[in-house]
Amino acid sequence: SAAGQGMMPSCFDLMKLKDPNKSVKEMLLCSVLLASCFMSTHSWTVSTNFISTNSRPTQTRGWCGEQGRSLKSDSRRPRASGVRCSMLDEAISLSALAPAASDFLSTLSAAMLPPLNEASSVDLGLRLGGSILGFLYLLSPPNVMNGLLDRLFLKAIDARSEDNWGPDDISPKVGRTLGKGTFGLAYEAFTTSEGRKKLKGRRDEEGRVVIKRCLDDDQADIEAYFNRRVRRLGKQAYFATFLGAQRRAGDVMGPGRLLVWNFEGSRTLESYMMEPSFPLNLESLVLYRRQANPKEEFKTPKFGGKARSEETEKREVEVIKRIAANTLTALKTLHDAGVVHRDVKPANILVAETAEGAPLRLIDLGACVDLRNGFNFDPEKGLLDPRYAPPEQYIMPQDVPKPPKGVLALLASPFLWQAMSPDRFDTYSVGIMLMQMAIPQLRNVANIKVVSTQLKDVEYDVQAWRERYGTTMDFSLLDRCNFAGWDLVCQLVRSRDSNRRGRFSASDALSHRYFRPESLSSIGSVPAGSRTLVRK
Repeated sequence: SAAGQGMMPSCFDLMKLKDPNKSVKEMLLCSVLLASCFMSTHSWTVSTNFISTNSRPTQTRGWCGEQGRSLKSDSRRPRASGVRCSMLDEAISLSALAPAASDFLSTLSAAMLPPLNEASSVDLGLRLGGSILGFLYLLSPPNVMNGLLDRLFLKAIDARSEDNWGPDDISPKVGRTLGKGTFGLAYEAFTTSEGRKKLKGRRDEEGRVVIKRCLDDDQADIEAYFNRRVRRLGKQAYFATFLGAQRRAGDVMGPGRLLVWNFEGSRTLESYMMEPSFPLNLESLVLYRRQANPKEEFKTPKFGGKARSEETEKREVEVIKRIAANTLTALKTLHDAGVVHRDVKPANILVAETAEGAPLRLIDLGACVDLRNGFNFDPEKGLLDPRYAPPEQYIMPQDVPKPPKGVLALLASPFLWQAMSPDRFDTYSVGIMLMQMAIPQLRNVANIKVVSTQLKDVEYDVQAWRERYGTTMDFSLLDRCNFAGWDLVCQLVRSRDSNRRGRFSASDALSHRYFRPESLSSIGSVPAGSRTLVRK
């Protein structure tokens, strides 16, 4: 509008480039700067003073002076003084990066602001650099920007769309008991005609659901909170589909004792691992997403007996790889959102019997902590399974204070995450799981408990553990491709260093050569700090 009234050059005049050989990047940057300046004039009322360069209007830290007048040529009086013009300042500071845009920005700056001296240019550069660093800080894990979006909008939208489940929605007919833990009992159930209306297209043919009755309401609050949190991430494929909870009497949205999930499977990874045919008994479900033929026989040779064929060993490794990669991807999804699971183990990994989503689902979120706001986090308390827990036993040192309430905790979460690396707590458990799956002698739950004690004796040096206690064990599935699997175990099952790192994150582990195709997994340099054996 200002250009149309003669106050500013037209867009076509501003976009004329003197040198026809200017690069395309300069043209694009000129367009971006032009758009940003028009955005600034529409978003902020910029007050200026058209006077000579020898007399400057009073300005303080990027705020326009009081004697400035509005750029608009209408009869309205100028708006109140002290209007921010930092967007224009930042556009001017970028003019040196695009010679094609310099003419336009010089004209605009002469009309809107007096020339900048050297001190103000340095100040603008510092402010721009600080803005970029602040923006990167907000996007670093656990992503403050997404946290604000979730806090302000997504949480309320999700709450309004969730159905309230009650006893009238569940049939008295009870199916199999699916799991029993410290905080409650989970079992198969069937919905009534009213309950089936709440399945919203996710219904099983028999209207089956999984329900859990928590032993206390506080634990129901915690588990419902994290299931809703995961649902709002938009990556439900790696977790059980949460349908809703029973509200407490008199509460608007508070969950009660009854929690409801879509029925997606009845067995966990632990139950499959107890069978002698593991891991081939999961090949059809994990790799091909179909039920195995009940008449099909799986024969896995025992250590010391007839050697596996090359093809059989390769199939077993592929199944174990897929399970480990699926688990790490689910954890990465949680960690990117600032959530630590704290109870990763085969009993908490559901093998899906449906064609939708990932073949395995991470379940039992009642022990999770949300480090964006400190929910369910107490520095002096920890929930863990000693068979799979790392040596530190706590996700952060006990002298770490409780996070502040509200938005302050969210703003401080990236610093806390980078300093303490709480996500490494979960990846240790994945390393123990990988050992348990790949070494036949450890697939028994009792044996893996012995391993945790043995690792403590060797100060969690897994290479020393292998040399002392593993002489009678079968490591062939980990030693393939120049010990790729064993190297990953060495990177996960270890103590933290003085910087609370020294152990792979979920993202680091997914990038490891173990997950490459077998023809490539033995290629490349070994990660720094590895004590991998070298095949002779």
